[in-house]
Amino acid sequence: MNEGSNLKGSRRKKLVFSISGMSCASCAQTIEKKLSGLKGVSRAAVNFAAEKAIVEYDPTAITQRNIEDAVAEAGYGVVHEKAVLPIGGMHCVECARTIEEALSKKEGVYKAAVNFAMEKATIEYNPEQVSLVEIKKTIRDAGYEVIELEEGPEDKEEKEREKHIRNLKRLIAVSLTLSVPTFIFSWLKISPILPNKTFLFLLATPVQFVVGWAFYVGAYKGLRNKSANMDTLIAMGTSAAWLYSTIVTFFPGI
Repeated sequence: MNEGSNLKGSRRKKLVFSISGMSCASCAQTIEKKLSGLKGVSRAAVNFAAEKAIVEYDPTAITQRNIEDAVAEAGYGVVHEKAVLPIGGMHCVECARTIEEALSKKEGVYKAAVNFAMEKATIEYNPEQVSLVEIKKTIRDAGYEVIELEEGPEDKEEKEREKHIRNLKRLIAVSLTLSVPTFIFSWLKISPILPNKTFLFLLATPVQFVVGWAFYVGAYKGLRNKSANMDTLIAMGTSAAWLYSTIVTFFPGI
């Protein structure tokens, strides 16, 4: 132990990670000595048989990256797991950034890269600190979906994309069915049944809140993660237009 052994227990953190490249017990002792000499490390134990290191340290004096760099300097490697997860529910590049930020805040995640075009997240992590189940939960808590590949990866992803496209086609059909009459009767300034403004309101409202519901969901996801995205812009702009039109329709005096 070094001067860090006097640290209060409440300030200490415990780090467990796997090490590669050890060939004998002497290797473990070399790494242990290197880690024990770091300022802020109160205890370091390396198990050759299990190929693991356990380090207690003061996070205000030294970081996890510093500890792992010390292992690399000693000539050994820290084992990082890598997972590639198909993601559903993204609408724009900002959604990908939101997921990246949520994952990056998770202790044990070294690197997180989300490709919006490919709809995939690539995560590098320490399995001793965070499990794949926890990583998936973090993505879901951020408001997005992790596509579980029970079938072949290509088959499952293809089915999910086809399902998403079918849903978009239905929404477009509903939108056109309501929007085209809205445009026509707005231009003609007549209505077949109700007062024209009321009729237009009844046509436009489902487009705003049913067809456009995905934008509200996307905006909520972004705001919940303290970021704004394209969905936020669309939801705010269309909501302002709808609200103004509604007030003009029912309270023209205002």
